[in-house]
Order: sequence, then C-alpha cells, then structure tokens
Amino acid sequence: MVNREVELNFPAGKIFLILLAIGIVILGLNSYAIIGPGERGVLTTLGQVEPWSLGEGIHFKTPLIQGVSLMDVKTQKIEAGASAASKDLQVVTTTVALNYKVESENAWQVYQQVGMDYKSRIIDPAIQEAVKASTAHFTAEELITKRAAVNMEIEDLLKTRLSKYNLTVQSLSLTNFDFSPEFNAAIEAKVKAEQDALRAERELDRIKVEKQQAITQAEAQNERVKLEADASAYAVKAQGDAEAYALEVVRLQLEKSSKLIEYESVKRWNGDVPTYMMSGTGSFVPFIDLTNTVG
Repeated sequence: MVNREVELNFPAGKIFLILLAIGIVILGLNSYAIIGPGERGVLTTLGQVEPWSLGEGIHFKTPLIQGVSLMDVKTQKIEAGASAASKDLQVVTTTVALNYKVESENAWQVYQQVGMDYKSRIIDPAIQEAVKASTAHFTAEELITKRAAVNMEIEDLLKTRLSKYNLTVQSLSLTNFDFSPEFNAAIEAKVKAEQDALRAERELDRIKVEKQQAITQAEAQNERVKLEADASAYAVKAQGDAEAYALEVVRLQLEKSSKLIEYESVKRWNGDVPTYMMSGTGSFVPFIDLTNTVG
C-alpha cells in the first residue's frame, strides 16, 4: 500500500521534469569557464586543441563538446642539482635556482606539444644537460673564480633549449657548488699558502719601509749636521771678515786722522819754530833753537 501511494504521489512525468532540470543545470554549469589571474585557458573541441589561449575572465563554451584546461603562466621557481665533471675531471655537484614561466600567448602550444607535466618532461632534463655541458668548459677552480661566467653560460643554454617549447627563462642563480673532500682540502691548503705568502710579502714591505725611513732619518741627520757645520763656519768667517773690516776702518781712520792733524798744523803754522816738542815718552824736550844756531 505504501509503495503504491508513493507511485501515485510521484508520477513519471514529474520525475522526468526533475531529471530534465538537473540536466539543464549541469549543462548550464558547463557552458562557461572562468580563467583566474595568472592563468590561461586552453580550449579543446571534441579533443582538438584550438590555436589560441583564453585570457583572464569568464568565457562561454559549448557544453559536452568543448572543454577548458587551465595553464599557470605566472613566474615559477624550480631548484635542481646536477653532478658533472669539470674540465680538470673533478666531480662537481651544482645546485641551481631557475625562474621561468609559460609564454601566455602560446600556452595552448605547450599544452598541445608537451602537456601539463612540462616541468619533469622538459625543464628538469634541460637543467641537467646545461649544467653538465657548461661545467665541462671550466676547471674546478674556475667554477669558483669565474662564477658569473658559468652562470651566464648555463642560463644561455637553458634559454635556447626551453624557448623551443614556449617556456621563458627569466633568471638563473647558482646557489651552491659541492666538490670532493680531497679537492676541498687542496683548496684550503692553497688558500692558506696564498695567505701566508701575502702575510710574508706584507711583512717584507713593512721592513723595507722601516729601513727606508731609517735611511731617510740618517740622511736628514747628516744633512742637519752638515748645515749646522756650514752655518758655524760661515758665522766664523763672517765674524773674521767683520773684524778685519773693522780693523781696516780703524786703520783708515787713524791714517786719515794723522794726515788731518798734519794738515791742520801746517795750515795754522805762523812761521815760528816751536821751542819744545813731544818726545816719545810723552814729555816735552827742547826743540832745536835755529836762531842761536844761525847766530
């Protein structure tokens, strides 16, 4: 009785309408696709990829016939390590960090040619190949001293390889080099030897500078002594010259004074012969009496 009542309450027509409504809702939900930021939509019609990419926003499509697959076109990062032999046959493990992205306008080609798993199928093998090829061009020491050149070569190789698959390399960084313990020990020994040599060279330079300073000080001292001696000799000579000049002046003055005295005596002589004259002892003695002699 209960089953028959249910059948009477839910006739076949109503069930059909309900199923039809559900189908319409499902078809409506499948008639559009929303593409989010940093994504592109790849449209397929009955399994065939359409040659364009859907941009961000809402897009309508034919339900059950067309489908949309989302491709991430934002910048992505991958870190990978690769072991390779250097030019001098040292085993080196290189770790790189790669920033890349899928070309927005060609996302449909990536989906068609490679698929969604392009990282493991294309990028990882390309990194291995680029690292091995570049490492073979440098010695183990050059991998350290010419890090920028190594980085550039690996990046260029990856750009060339990945561009074929519409993948863009934005930047590459070499984050680490790992060498064998024996090579690390050799590098440390070499660095220590170079540091010791540099320290010895600096010490030698210091000794040379101190020696030159001592020589300069000695030369300066000798020059000072010489200058002092020259100055003293010059002072003695100058003093002698001054004394000689003074004596000559006195002599000339005396000579001049004597002649002046004689001149004044002659000028003032009245014709009389003096009775007395000054002797050499400072006393007066009788002068020759010319009058008496004549008489």
